[in-house]
Amino acid sequence: MSELGQLIRRKRKILRLSQREVAQKANVSRSYISELESGTRRTDSLRLLFDLSEALDLPIIDVLAAAGYDCSEDDSIVSGREIMPPEVQYLSDVIARHPPPYRDELIKSVRELATAWEHLLGVLADKEKEVKVRHDG
Repeated sequence: MSELGQLIRRKRKILRLSQREVAQKANVSRSYISELESGTRRTDSLRLLFDLSEALDLPIIDVLAAAGYDCSEDDSIVSGREIMPPEVQYLSDVIARHPPPYRDELIKSVRELATAWEHLLGVLADKEKEVKVRHDG
């Protein structure tokens, strides 16, 4: 079992959460959590590591370290700022200024908005392919 898998399983059991519940909170499948816990799957996805940190109420530095990142030298990876565009940094700062009940609601709203945008972009990409096929065919 990997260090990340051990951390996930240990914290999940402390919180009395099922793999399915953690998976829902982290926006992945239950089998993905199972594979992470057993060590049969690794992840290099910083987004997933941040989501797991949030889902299990773990400090992000602990999750990153368990996943094999060297967090001792580079503070920016711990804050996530290295991977965030300026607009996302701004949004993150705005959310962080609010107390937990409001912060949780803001995070939920941002996720819903992001999901809607991803869906819209997917629909637009499909339409673009459809138009190209009609034009080429």
